[in-house]
Amino acid sequence: MADKEQPTKRQIAKAMNHASKLPVNIKVTTAFISKIDAKVKRLFRYILADYRHRFKIKYINTPMSVVIMGIDPENSPSGYLGVTIEGDERMLVQIEDHRIRDEDEKTHFWVETKFIENLCHELVHVCQNLTDPECKRRWCYIAHNKKDEEEAYFFNRFEIEARILEQFYRDKYGINIFMSGRKDIEITK
Repeated sequence: MADKEQPTKRQIAKAMNHASKLPVNIKVTTAFISKIDAKVKRLFRYILADYRHRFKIKYINTPMSVVIMGIDPENSPSGYLGVTIEGDERMLVQIEDHRIRDEDEKTHFWVETKFIENLCHELVHVCQNLTDPECKRRWCYIAHNKKDEEEAYFFNRFEIEARILEQFYRDKYGINIFMSGRKDIEITK
């Protein structure tokens, strides 16, 4: 991709200013035991605005309801740290939330950042579904054995995109949103 096609910092900042509003056809609901719902919604708006602007793609026109919820890690039905389930005009994002089982006030920094990273990964999948599928993604194809279920998953272009962007969005937005002003995080490495 040529440098002139990359969005400038100014263009991205402009997109972030518009991140306070979602398109009218997209509704987001959150369900977390701890009081992080507003932070999750804010992170989602930032990622969606950045994703759309960065790839110069349009939102879908159909109505879409997105539910993002924290689940108990010990009762995770999927066996994954997070999962996005798509249906007709609905999407469900389940993220293992360590806060459900944390009994003390302190959470190790790594656990918190991994939670944010997993959340960002699943939110990229939501963005992939909320943007026009006719728009060309710029990720390359990696040859793999499509009959091998594990290879098909790991080399799927949407998984590759989510893995590439999860740490970027964690560092760009997630850490600032979730960690600002918190005194209950034990920052040890």
